[in-house]
Amino acid sequence: MSLTMWVNPANAAPTYPNYDGFAGFRNNTDADFYILQLTSTSVEARLRGSNGTAYDLVTPVLTINQWVHLALTYDASMLRLYKNGILVDSVAASDVITSTTEDFLIGDLLFQGTNFYLTGKVDEVSLWNRKLSAEELACMPSNGIDTANATGLQLYYRCNQG
Repeated sequence: MSLTMWVNPANAAPTYPNYDGFAGFRNNTDADFYILQLTSTSVEARLRGSNGTAYDLVTPVLTINQWVHLALTYDASMLRLYKNGILVDSVAASDVITSTTEDFLIGDLLFQGTNFYLTGKVDEVSLWNRKLSAEELACMPSNGIDTANATGLQLYYRCNQG
């Protein structure tokens, strides 16, 4: 699966309970696939499935008040994080998310009843039921998502309506 988005963080000092959720879903038990702002410069990207193990990437990819394209991919063996189409971090991971009841959130993530509301902006959020290739992710920041040929695209929020 894959999760992509543009983010422009504005929180210069995130700490609990003021972390900033960019997008994804999270129940902190058996269904996590998200990206959040953990520090002024770092994100936490996580996969957790039915085995309950959290596979985390904590990576410095942010600059306050600057747009950056982020992508999180998982292919049943590796969890990978991309910044502006370039691989920046990865970890071996093996799990399956079987829960289908978690809400997909944009600009928020829940942790034990606490909302991690985003201070900043998010745009062009997508969720896929397949791992996007490195070539697709290299093109996406410049060319966007070709919805006519977007195999596996499950959710796509352009955030420019209204």
